[in-house]
Amino acid sequence: MDLSEAVIVKSTKLKSAVWNDFDKVRKGDTHVAICRHCEKRLSGSSASGTSHLRNHLIRCKRRANSNGVGVTAAQKRVVETTTTLELAIVTKHEQSNNNNNNASVVNSGLDQRRSRFDLAQMIILHGYPLTMVEDVGFRVFLRNLQPLFDPVVFERVESDCMEIYAKEKHKIFEDLDKLPGKISISVDVWRNGDDSDEFLCLAAHYIDETWELRKRVLNFFVVDPSSRSDDVMLAEVVITCLMEWDIDRKLFSMASNRTPPFGENVASKIRDRLAQNKFLYCNGQLFDVSCGVYVINQMAQESL
Repeated sequence: MDLSEAVIVKSTKLKSAVWNDFDKVRKGDTHVAICRHCEKRLSGSSASGTSHLRNHLIRCKRRANSNGVGVTAAQKRVVETTTTLELAIVTKHEQSNNNNNNASVVNSGLDQRRSRFDLAQMIILHGYPLTMVEDVGFRVFLRNLQPLFDPVVFERVESDCMEIYAKEKHKIFEDLDKLPGKISISVDVWRNGDDSDEFLCLAAHYIDETWELRKRVLNFFVVDPSSRSDDVMLAEVVITCLMEWDIDRKLFSMASNRTPPFGENVASKIRDRLAQNKFLYCNGQLFDVSCGVYVINQMAQESL
């Protein structure tokens, strides 16, 4: 297309922020969008929208190089430059289309509580942030998918997640309570990337009535830096968790990887405390077990 006689459309008439990276040129009835970075020509008509322009900016290597960043950061900026006016226009357009289908949707039926808990379970399963339920794009998606669903707020989805947690905890408590056999526990020490925070993970291992080996995480808590070197306090924390689950009388063994702060002294104090009530076999001689990975690591260190 020869643009020698074309007219550049002033940017003040363009509502979308994506036009900050394009020049809109008109010749007759034809509109062309020219990328200011690589000069690629794309459709600039109103009927074409701006999605193809944003997609081009994501792939435009010259734009990424001029900004001194990678493609991922470019994608983020393009999304962030989407204006509230654009979202309002999209929402209004989609809502008008859905109004024509409301009659069929009403007859389909909707369980608000079930849908709310499905949303909460999705967030728990994949570790999504709770604030996602208040994102504009997520609300537009929900409204177009199911107009009858009432969008939830941060506080509501947080409450739903805690209710799901309470129900699942009660189920595990009942399973452990009616378990005819013994239960073994494992204590693992977790650290974040910079080793500034430490966590203890207490898990139960048992064979259920169908002879299937099960593992359930019972507690996951932060280790208080002030009690990191206090073996008695760490032992009391673990014993308190066992008593809350009412499994201190049903224990067989405890496996640990001897990683600080959970060392041999902590394990021995837990064993001695439980042995006082005569809950352990052989007076606790079979209770304290080293993690297999820890044993292999120690063997490798000795051989080296």
